[in-house]
Amino acid sequence: MSRKTHVFFHVSAVAIADGEADLALGTERIARQIDGLDFIPLLEERFDLVLRKETLETEAAAAILEILRSVPFKKEVRHFTGNDYRDMGKIIAEE
Repeated sequence: MSRKTHVFFHVSAVAIADGEADLALGTERIARQIDGLDFIPLLEERFDLVLRKETLETEAAAAILEILRSVPFKKEVRHFTGNDYRDMGKIIAEE
């Protein structure tokens, strides 16, 4: 999410909370940060880390995967609502 989009979602959520707007598009994470807002999910969006196979075999990629698969990191990201982390750190496809 770009910085502008993130700011727009925050401004929209505050406008709703202040009674200046009735609804807006935004993320659950932002909606949950402001008291008095409800959130109705419209869709699920998947985000993947995509890289070349030769990059996957580097120490840097191995370090990233180790972090993504670690129990402490998984515990930390569970606090972020509105996201599905069940496949985090899994290699989904290789060609």
